[in-house]
Amino acid sequence: MSRRRPGTNWTANALRAGSFSAAALLGSGFAINLVGEIEIGRIVAMAGVLVLLATPVAGLITTFFEFRGVHPRAAWLALVVLAILAIAAAVAILAG
Repeated sequence: MSRRRPGTNWTANALRAGSFSAAALLGSGFAINLVGEIEIGRIVAMAGVLVLLATPVAGLITTFFEFRGVHPRAAWLALVVLAILAIAAAVAILAG
């Protein structure tokens, strides 16, 4: 007996959108820097870094909602990973 595999369309789309958006922002920031608008380029590049850091979080959240009906254990595991990531980030911020 085989179980129906859950789709991963939401997760894939979230990761794809985050990656492409981050790449576009980082590339734009670099190009704006080359033109000579250093401060604006830095802000745009920083937005790219923030989007890049938020992409796995968005992927884990969409994984939870996508899997919760079909494979609840995997859905809750995504939330556990997200919680561990949040704790690690808090420890890094407090330590630094």
